[in-house]
Formats: sequence, C-alpha cells, structure tokens
Amino acid sequence: MMDKHELNQPAPPTLANITDKFHWYHWLVLLASFLLTLAAWFVSSEQSHQKMEQQYKFQASHLIELVEERMNRYEDTLWGSVAALKFSDGEINAKQWKSYSEQLSLASKYPGINGIGVIYYVKPEGLSSFITRQQRDQTDFRVHPPHNKQEFWPITFIEPLESNRKALGLDMAHETNRLTAAKKARDSGLAQITAPIVLVQDSQKTPGFLFYAPFYKTENIPDTLDKRRANFIGNVYAPFIMKNLMDGTLENENRLLNFSIRDGNYLLYDELSADSTDFDPDPIFSEQHKINLYGRTWDFKIQTSLLFRSQHNNNQPIIILLAGIAIEIMLFSLFLILVNANHRAVSYAKTVSKDLIQKQEELTGAYTRMSRAFDTMLDGLVIVSNTGIILEVNNATLMLFHYHRDELVGQNIHCLLPTSSNDESENANPLLTVGEQRIMGKRKNNSQLPIHIQISEDLENNQPIFIGIIHDLTDKHQDEQRLAEQEALLTTAIHSSLSGFALCDVACNFTEINAGLAEWLGYSTEELIGQPVSTIIADHEKVQTQHGLDMLIKGDIESIRREKQYKRVDGSLVWGLLSSSSIRNSAGQVTSIFAQILDIDRAKRLSLQLETRNAELVRSNAELDQFAYVASHDLKAPLNAINKLAGWIEEDCEGLLPESAQQHFELLKNRSKRMGKLLDDLLLFSRVGRVNYQVESVGLRPLVLDIVGLMDIPSTFNVTVADITLNVAKTPFEQVIRNLIGNAVKHHPNDAGNIAVLAEKTVNGFTLKVADDGTGIPPNLHDKALEMFQTLRPRDEVEGSGLGLALCNKIVEYNGGSLHIESTNPEFLDKPNQLSADNLGTTIVIFLPIKQNMTD
Repeated sequence: MMDKHELNQPAPPTLANITDKFHWYHWLVLLASFLLTLAAWFVSSEQSHQKMEQQYKFQASHLIELVEERMNRYEDTLWGSVAALKFSDGEINAKQWKSYSEQLSLASKYPGINGIGVIYYVKPEGLSSFITRQQRDQTDFRVHPPHNKQEFWPITFIEPLESNRKALGLDMAHETNRLTAAKKARDSGLAQITAPIVLVQDSQKTPGFLFYAPFYKTENIPDTLDKRRANFIGNVYAPFIMKNLMDGTLENENRLLNFSIRDGNYLLYDELSADSTDFDPDPIFSEQHKINLYGRTWDFKIQTSLLFRSQHNNNQPIIILLAGIAIEIMLFSLFLILVNANHRAVSYAKTVSKDLIQKQEELTGAYTRMSRAFDTMLDGLVIVSNTGIILEVNNATLMLFHYHRDELVGQNIHCLLPTSSNDESENANPLLTVGEQRIMGKRKNNSQLPIHIQISEDLENNQPIFIGIIHDLTDKHQDEQRLAEQEALLTTAIHSSLSGFALCDVACNFTEINAGLAEWLGYSTEELIGQPVSTIIADHEKVQTQHGLDMLIKGDIESIRREKQYKRVDGSLVWGLLSSSSIRNSAGQVTSIFAQILDIDRAKRLSLQLETRNAELVRSNAELDQFAYVASHDLKAPLNAINKLAGWIEEDCEGLLPESAQQHFELLKNRSKRMGKLLDDLLLFSRVGRVNYQVESVGLRPLVLDIVGLMDIPSTFNVTVADITLNVAKTPFEQVIRNLIGNAVKHHPNDAGNIAVLAEKTVNGFTLKVADDGTGIPPNLHDKALEMFQTLRPRDEVEGSGLGLALCNKIVEYNGGSLHIESTNPEFLDKPNQLSADNLGTTIVIFLPIKQNMTD
C-alpha cells in the first residue's frame, strides 16, 4: 500500500504526456520542416539518377562507336590490300604476300585481327593448273575439303602462316555462310562479312566470321552486276575470332558496362554471365541496340556493371534526408524543453500508467523482433487484407519483385500478378485463396517469374487477413526447361543419325534402337526392340560380346571400344566399330548399357586387302633384290669373260685380221662394256629409296670441281659453278650431279663447250640448274628423255645405258622434288659467239624441298 506522501510525489514525465501539451503551431513547424526535408531528398535523388543515366548512355554509345570504328579500320586495310593486288595485276606469290603483310604490322596496328589473306575464284577447268602454279612456291598447297559444287574459292595466301596453316587451301565453296558472303561481296562490289562460323584454325571452336573485299580485273569496280561477275578475280579477306576482336577493340576499357552480341539467334559474344568481370545480376540500366555491319545485323544487349554501380553510389540524398531528420529531432527536442514545465502536472498519471507503458514497450519489442525475423526469411512474406490491400511485406518479397516497401504497402495485390490475372474477380485471386499453388508472378518491370505460394487465413480486429509465403521457382523452372530441351535435342539427334545407337537393359535385351542401326542390319526398329543383343552378333563373336556385357553390368569396366562383325537379317556379316558404356542411377547401380556402332565395313575390308597386298609387296621386293643381285654378279661374270676372250683373240690375231674384223672386235668390246654399264645402272635404279642418308651442309662449288676432276672431263670444256652452300644428302646429290655433267659432255656435238651449274634458294626449298650450250633436246622429246633405256642418238655414236636421266629423275622425285628439261638455254644467251641458231643448249632444272633427306 502507498502512503499519502507517496501518492503526492510527482511521477516523472513521459514523451506522450509532454507532446500532449504541444500547440498546433508546434506541429505546423515540424510538418513544414519534414516536408522540406522530403523535397530536398527527392530532388537530390532525381538529379543523381539523371546523371547516372546520362553517363550510361554515353558509355553505351561509345562502346558501339568503338566496334564500328574498329571494323571501319579493318575495312580500310582490306581495300588497301585490294589496291596492292591491283598494282601487281592481281598476280602475286606467297613470298610477296608475306612481305606485304609484315609491312602492315597486324599484331600492333590491328589488334583483334587473326590474319589477312587472298581468295581466288577458280573455275573447275582451271583448278589443276591453278594448284600446280601455287605448289611452285607452296609445295604443301592443296584445295580442301572436297565438295560437289562447280566452282572453287580456295584460300591461296594467308599470313601469318604459322597460326593460320589449317586455313591454307580451304575452299569457301564447302560451307554456306562462307560462300554466301563471298558471292555477295563479288556481286555488290562492297565489303561483306559472313554469318557466324567457327574458324578451322581456332582450337577453342569459338564464334567468328570472315571479312571480304572483292577485287576485279578492271581498275575501278564495274558498274553493273554482269560486269562485276565477268571481271571478278577474288576476295581479300581477314578471319576474326569474336573474342579476340572484342579484346582488341575494347582493351578492358569498358568494364562500366557488360554486353552481349548476337547475329540473329546466334550468340557471337557474351559478357552477361556470372563469370564475366564485374557482372551485375540486377543492373541499373539495360537496353538493346541493332547496328548494320557489312551485310549483317548485330544485336547488342548492353547493361551496367558492378563497377558502374560502385562509381555512381551517391550518398548525397541519404545525407540530406538524415540531416533533415536531425533538424526535426533538434526542433522536437526544443519543443520538448519548452513544454517540459507541464510534465509535473501529469506525473502522477504517468506513475499510475507505468505498468501499461511497460507492457506496451514489451509488445513493441516483440513486434520489432518479429519484424526482424520476417525480414531475415529467404522466402517472401506478404500480408493482405480481405479487400486485397497489401498490409505488410518482408525484404525477401521486395527483392523478389524489385519494389521498395513504400511502393507495395497500401497497394492492391493485383500489382504482383500478370495482366491476365488482374482481370479475374477478387474471389478467384490466387493470393486470396487458402492453400498451395504454383502460379506466375509479375515484377515491377513487368517481367514474369514462376512462384510457389502457400496462403493461410487469420483474423485481425475480427476481420480476415491472408498471409502468403512465396518461394521463387525461377531456377527450378529454367532447369526443368533446359533439361526438357536437352532431352528432346538428344533424342532427335540420336534417331536422325546415320550412326547406330542402341540401349539394352541388364538382361541384355534391346530397349531402344535408332533407325540408322536397324536399316544398316536390314531390320525395322520394331523387330529389334525386346530382342536379345546376340540377335545381331556374329556367331564367332557372341561369347566375347557376352563376356564384355557382363563386365559392364557388374561394373568391372566402364566402357568397351573394339571392332567386331555383326550379322544382318540376311545372314551376311558386316564390320562395325563398337563404343559401349554403362549407365548408372543415383545409387551407382548399372541400369542399362548404351552402345554406338559405326559402319566400318568398307574400310575394314580395304584394310584387310591392304595387309594382303603389303605382304605381296614385301615378297615382290625380296624377289627384286634377288634379281638385282643376280644381275650384278651372275650376269656380269659372262660379260667379263667375253671381254677377256675378245682381248685374247685380238692379241693372238694382231696383224692377221682385216680392218673390218678389228672394227667388229672393237664393237664387241664396246657393247660388252655397255652391257656392264647397263647392269650397274639398273642396280642403282632398283636401289633408289632403300637407303636413308642424313642431310649435311655441302658446298656446291668444291663438290662439282671434285666430280669434274674424278670424271677426267676434257680441258676444252669450261665448267662454271655457283659458290653456294646447300643442306642436302651428299651421296645421292653427288650421283645426280655426276650423271648430269656426264650427259652434258657425252652428248655435246663438239669437242669443246660450256657447262654451268647454278643453284638458287627459294621460300621452301632450292632450285638446281645444270646447263650446257649443246644442240638441246626438242620439246616433244622431253618426256621420252626421262624414260628408262631411252637415248636420243644411236648407242653406237654415244655410249650409254639410257638410264642416266631416268635415275636422276627417280632420286629427285623420291625425295619430294621435281625435274624437268628446258631446251632454250638462257644461261648462255648473252654469249652469241658460242651459239648458233640451232645450238640453244639444254638445261636440267631440279627443285628439292628443304628439311628433307635425299635418299638413294
């Protein structure tokens, strides 16, 4: 019990009691101050947002201008190259193109470009001669891949060659996107780019494209389509890998923005993923731009990055708001001080209401704790009145639908549903229906998202309210959609493939089979499904096949890959390459076996035939070796005996035989020697390619002078030699030089003459010339002179086996080179006193590639 003194003791004042003493003007001042604070905060926020938007538009415009400016530079480079080709009448070689490309300094001046090259348009009838011309400079040049079109667009030159070697000789006609753009450039006379492709030289297989610029026979671009097609020579082109192009264009200067580029439905370049630098999953600004570039339309999707967000994080509006609130507090405190004198009058009432205030504070604390708990929930929470008005939401709901709290609280619940749901009656509103549902929600930007919502009903002031728990199903929905698309794509690919695919259960019975496998074996798919695997296995393969399947099912092995024979419906056997693996469930148990079977019947049978023919070739080579041995030893023995007998008879009958008989004896000895020389040359000819010699550095001048000294060539012949060092296999190279110099002396019409041995290094090899000033070989006999046992003069006039040039040609060709004859000899045309009108001489021209051993 309180005594009288305690009852008269004034209670301490409370905030509520003091503010009761405020006059209307106190509240007017506080309200005016609060409105002024809100206005300053709103204006500052709007200015900050406009500044960010202006910066974003500038950055987006600058990004696109960078791409367009860089493509314009590349176009200028292509047209510059076209001008260079026109200066050389459109005909250049690989060495000239390499020199030109090095002057461009592609890597430093044009970052992002993969190279620069030339594509010639070749008709079918000119393809063979075109390839021959190119192989003079580029021995490994070939046109690929094969196709059935009646035109060819091969990449003839490309630099830098090392990084683009796979593209050399690539025919644009083999693929639609490459060929379409090439023809469009020809017909329009304008630079064009291709639809997205994958470059053959790109090991990463990322998106790229080709950039064409056409060139014509005329000085200017023809003014009509027919003239452009008639005068078209080819295209200068540049290959691009899209990632390298963007890296070279932007050089990491635009991280304020992330973007992607599409050509139609094909994604060329993508920075809009979590792996990209400073990617912002919730960008401040985002928009799309379409630009037309050289016959293609590129769709840019541009959005702000995390770096943009951090650089434009303007706290000024918050500072203004906090400052205004501080002023409000100061004014409020001042008013509290002014009215504090009134608190004594109500102190006793506050003491009486102490318990009530304490309970109110406890209730407020409980409410605060509950609000904080709701705001920490991962799922969204929304409380709605029975009229559809949003009473409260938690932070997860705000983040899910991209709203601020003051934008949702007090609004109708229809703002969270798509338009089609807004037209329904309130009783049918899924957010006012007790239970669980999976529906579509709508964000602030009108984009839709799949959600799962659980609604429960409660009472507040005897009025029903609805409490909804919202779970975001976006990731799950996307995963389900991607899985369904992948399954459909896989099923379509398997059933439309020409390769065989099959599934069997652990009982080794077919559960699924595609049409390719069924048709290959002569069945229908319905005939094989449910049948045992042994149905299609050859009888001699069944035990091994069953053993392999048992090991797969038990988990002893993970896969099988081997060649085996399969039995068709008519009983015939065919070869197939089997690739089989086990499929396990989530518990790790094998549930089925997947098999892919490739038709290798033709290749396998050819391989077996090749093995048989190789064995026959080995036997044939052994017989040839035996024949060479017999020719070298057994056949030469009688010839030596004939020579000796002829010599003895000639000595015994010296002075007794008439002159005609002596000539006959001389003819007998010469023909015996010729037969021996023929056997020696045949032995050398048969051994070409049997011995490998190491490449070494050889001085041409000392080598030729040694050969001339050993051959005892008459001093009336003048031999000149180039002073040059070559990397060759010395022994077979020396054999070729000896035969060619011997032929030049032996077949010279005079007792004196000139012989020149010249050599010149080229890009990928060297050219050797052995020239004389004799009568020369008529052009119609050039091919015949390279055949075995062929001489252009009777053997009684010139001794020889007829194998000299044939042996040289075989040695050179075996080492990857070529040999041909020229009868108009430019080496001595500056010495007219040595030549007559019919005495133009002979030049043997040999080309040998570098980095190869010459074998004999």
